[in-house]
Amino acid sequence: MISKGYDLHKKGPIACWDEGFSIGNGKLGALVYGDESVCFSLDRAGLWDNRAAPQTMEKGFTYANMVRLVKSGKEEDWSEFLRLFDECSVFSTPTKINAGKLIFDIAVNENTEFFLNIRTGEVCVESDGRTLRSFAVADGKLGVAFADGDVSLRIEFPPYYYQTLGYAKPKVFKVGETTVYAHKNVNCVFGVAYRIRREKNGTQILYYVFDEKNEELAIKDIEATFAIGDVSYAALFQQHKKWWRSFWAESNVCLPDKEMERAYYLSYYFFGSGNRSGSYPMPLQGLWTACDGELPPWKGDYHHDTNTQFTYISYLRANHVETGKCFVEYLWDNKSVYERFAKDFFGVEGILVPATSTADGKPIGGWPMYTLSPTMSIWLAKSFDDYYRYTGDESFLLNKAEPFFEGVGKAISSLLQERNGKLYLPLSSSPEYGDCTREAFLEWSNNDLQLVRYLYEKLTEYCVITGKENTEYQDKLNKLDDFYIDKDDILLLDATSRVEKTHRHHSNLMCIYPLQTLKADGERNRKIIEENIKRLEELGTGLWVGFSFPWFASICSMIASANRAYFALKTFCRCFLGDNGFHLNGDFKYYGVSLAHYRPFTLEANYAYCDAIQNMLVQDHLGYLSLFPCVPDTWKNKKLSFRNFLTYNGVRIGASYENGKVTTFTISSQKQTELTIKNVFGQKNLRFSDGREICCETGQNFTLIVKGKVSLLYKNAKK
Repeated sequence: MISKGYDLHKKGPIACWDEGFSIGNGKLGALVYGDESVCFSLDRAGLWDNRAAPQTMEKGFTYANMVRLVKSGKEEDWSEFLRLFDECSVFSTPTKINAGKLIFDIAVNENTEFFLNIRTGEVCVESDGRTLRSFAVADGKLGVAFADGDVSLRIEFPPYYYQTLGYAKPKVFKVGETTVYAHKNVNCVFGVAYRIRREKNGTQILYYVFDEKNEELAIKDIEATFAIGDVSYAALFQQHKKWWRSFWAESNVCLPDKEMERAYYLSYYFFGSGNRSGSYPMPLQGLWTACDGELPPWKGDYHHDTNTQFTYISYLRANHVETGKCFVEYLWDNKSVYERFAKDFFGVEGILVPATSTADGKPIGGWPMYTLSPTMSIWLAKSFDDYYRYTGDESFLLNKAEPFFEGVGKAISSLLQERNGKLYLPLSSSPEYGDCTREAFLEWSNNDLQLVRYLYEKLTEYCVITGKENTEYQDKLNKLDDFYIDKDDILLLDATSRVEKTHRHHSNLMCIYPLQTLKADGERNRKIIEENIKRLEELGTGLWVGFSFPWFASICSMIASANRAYFALKTFCRCFLGDNGFHLNGDFKYYGVSLAHYRPFTLEANYAYCDAIQNMLVQDHLGYLSLFPCVPDTWKNKKLSFRNFLTYNGVRIGASYENGKVTTFTISSQKQTELTIKNVFGQKNLRFSDGREICCETGQNFTLIVKGKVSLLYKNAKK
């Protein structure tokens, strides 16, 4: 049960939008805040101005030209490279856009109180005896609000609509009782619709953000969405709460550190608010695009060089499968777009994804050594393998995971060039070392090498699973270098260079985490991981940002360096999260752990954090299940637990730990599955609730075939 203490409460004005209280249903999002009047900043999944930057439409916007310009060595070619591939990101579009604000005639002062119940997704504002409540209908598209007494509102749109994007003023009209404000851009008719209905005990407000190809379709959508008749706020809320009860029942954790537990649950509150199967996945700012009057940072886009990958790295183990699968659905639905991009930009057949992209999968550019790197598509492909591994869905493997990997493999194979019997890409880099300078280009980065090796290892593995005969992938692996590592066991930036300064991306360590292709399955590998952790400590955290800390924590958890992992996650919670749980990227409170003191809100670090917490509680990547592998000293004499986590093949597990020992362990599987489990139960003779008894030395592994639910018994276990 989630503690009521994790609900949000703020007395007095909330002046800054990124400190607002968030609600959402995967389609509609709102931030509730205000320093003079109560304000709802509205957003909609997929609401974009998709006008392409002019450079991306030029004949020279191709990978071949990019390679030519970078390698020529001429100053004028470097300038042209920057103009074509980097400066296109300076153009105002394409960009995610905010939908505008509903501003209520409820004054905000020092006595105003804002509340958010994360168990039900309802926000409440109380001010001078007036109360306004609201939620985004969890299994619908509308937002619903109810105010005691009479209330009126006005609507305000971002000034960049008119000053930067050149929109005409909105068309205002009625659809029945609904007031509609409609804007038009080149790709859609969009806007805000709301209906105010006076009732005996107050005022009900329905609000909605629409986005359709033309006005006729927009009106039909509005009519259908608002056709709920006289359904009361209370009746809608009862149905809404059922969705949230079901969501929170999917899994839970209990940590001794309540600040860290709170951050975990707030992160999944945003996840439940921001995702639905069939809708767009969360871009940088999810359903809460900046509403400070400026275009959102980084255009609020889909950053596929770390951000989306981390945003969707932890939902499977948390058993939020249905809510989070919108990411792989989105990638699959855009497959034809990515095939066209591979053909038009890279000149190859297959699948490649622009690493900064619009909602409809088109390239944005900017820092092209990373955003137009083909290897980012491999990290995206990993999302398909993760889904298959955790669900055990063989149909998904055959019909989506394997075809997506094959498409990426086909494209990468066409780009690789052979020199002296080894394979390389024409251009290589390591996000985001060197920023947007010549120094960012490397002969063959460890990041790219590790990703390409992972790609062919996975394709080889799929051939074994499906019974296909294919030697091509093994041939490719034989022509790839091993990871670049020096005599001191330091994973290098490329074949010859160490990382010589603190940096936010640990991308030379991809093989440790998240790829986990360098496993801590022997003393040699454990030593390598330890030496690379020490190297990060030696360089320091001065140029780290928020996501760097949970990334480091997960690297530490790979060798059960629990105190390091704990300290990194504790630092992240304290220094990089706002009071509302939003990750604000920089050390904005000036704790002195980073030189970055800015505060652009993005979501990826929240879920890198959740994954790091999960890695402390359970690990399954070594071929066996290990419970509580990374418990820090400060937790060893306390209670911690998890329930209904997902492990490979759709098996659900739960366990608890107290005073240094595992005290309960439960497994549940709908289909017969064989598990390998490490004996961390403090006893040699293990007895299970179905009557089975297993003899296994502590610290060794045993196998258990499970179908249905089975628990480890402690009280009656043989001594």
